[in-house]
Amino acid sequence: GSVARFSCAVTSSPPATITWEFNQSMLPLQTDRITVLFNGVLQIHNVQLKDAGRYRCVATNIASRLKSREATLTVSKELGPKPHQRPQIIAGPQNVTASLHQTVVLECVATGNPSPIISWSRADSKPIDVYNAKVLGNGNLVITDVNSKHSGIYLCRATTPGTRNHTTAAANLTVLVPPSIVEKPESQTRPRAGTTRFMCQAEGVPSPRISWLKNGEQVHLNGRIKMYNSKLVITQIIPEDDAIYQCVAENEQGSVLSLARLIVVMSEDRPSAPRNVHAETI
Repeated sequence: GSVARFSCAVTSSPPATITWEFNQSMLPLQTDRITVLFNGVLQIHNVQLKDAGRYRCVATNIASRLKSREATLTVSKELGPKPHQRPQIIAGPQNVTASLHQTVVLECVATGNPSPIISWSRADSKPIDVYNAKVLGNGNLVITDVNSKHSGIYLCRATTPGTRNHTTAAANLTVLVPPSIVEKPESQTRPRAGTTRFMCQAEGVPSPRISWLKNGEQVHLNGRIKMYNSKLVITQIIPEDDAIYQCVAENEQGSVLSLARLIVVMSEDRPSAPRNVHAETI
């Protein structure tokens, strides 16, 4: 009547598909009592005497097929009526980081008498995406095709039916997002000895690193050319500053760039500022 749980951790490239065997016969991926999660976890709910035996996981990819050593499940017969037991989460969700469009599983396995009811919510009270999220088995939350809106803290709640007795477990889902430039630098025309500022703002998860290129090569910062956060400032402009400047935003998910042109005009090409200006009221 309780819950049995086996886990199987596999590292491979390309990623392996994990299945399970019971007494050397393949188990179904899901029944009313058995759930196999794609991350290698086997859950058996409402354990029965017939579930006793040897279990092992099988990892398969295009390169090979590997079987684990066996683990034994022993089922003891209950003597007398089962006492009342408050809900207890024995395998709660774990913090997870995922890339865009991946599938994420937040596990939640609970015991108690009577069997607790599992429910999910977000700590920020936002609704859980009903189109991309579903409950697998007896309480595992599966989110497919994740995007930045799915990031947040998720709460698993195990409640005794008909009561307020409950317990909770929480996990943070972080969705990694490639950089995107939200404020692009603009091309400018400036006189010799003048000052120019190129703005560049980017967002992504984790926060992108900003760097600058001049005609495709790294900008050499010095006393005239400086970076303030993500802004590039050039003072005392000289003719050699006339170039194409590229803002590069990058994180572990990718990179993106945006460019702008600086045109330097010589002072003799422009009229000088007016001098000795005064005004009279007529």
